[in-house]
Amino acid sequence: MAWRPSPETGDPVLAASVAVLECRLEQRIPVADHSLMVGAVAGSYIHRPDAAPLVFTRGGFRTVTGSPLQHEEEDA
Repeated sequence: MAWRPSPETGDPVLAASVAVLECRLEQRIPVADHSLMVGAVAGSYIHRPDAAPLVFTRGGFRTVTGSPLQHEEEDA
């Protein structure tokens, strides 16, 4: 899977990403047997402004209109 380093933090960003929100860890809060991570936004970028917004609801990704997301087949 193709990726490139992000401009602010150098973390990997998938080449096919629609948008990126880069964060720096500000605080780690223990919650039962998990950790809640609080981050400060270091940068945000939109790579494909023509892409439709996407939400996760009812166990799957959907467009804002409610249509299920259709997965594109990866090139072999």
